[in-house]
Amino acid sequence: MKIDDFNQTDGLLQYDQWVEYLFVGVIWLTIPIVYTYFTSNEMGDIPFVCPSSYTYPSEAVEDACKIRKGNLICMWIYYVILVMMTMTGFPRIFYYIDDDYMDDDYNEGFREGEIMRRIDLGDSEEKSFGLEI
Repeated sequence: MKIDDFNQTDGLLQYDQWVEYLFVGVIWLTIPIVYTYFTSNEMGDIPFVCPSSYTYPSEAVEDACKIRKGNLICMWIYYVILVMMTMTGFPRIFYYIDDDYMDDDYNEGFREGEIMRRIDLGDSEEKSFGLEI
């Protein structure tokens, strides 16, 4: 939200893009770290990988172990994907319509034939595209 607001000031307000995205990444990193730390010993002596050769007290405990393992793996995969998307500039690749090509009433939509006008390529040159329908 801050980044969008700063971008709408025509360069009057400046921000460091790497710092802003790094801040979000660090905030999101605390969640899986804290969760992993507080749940690291919840299964007791049962190994994290839940091997089938281990003698479980009951089938419910074995199921809980597998669910926990899947939960932690998915949580960390989500974080890794979030970091990769942020590093590749995922928020900046969405298409948008230039104000010059919008109707006066935003709710009426785009002019006929002008679905996509330009793509924000960051610091590189801007390229225009017209997609006729």
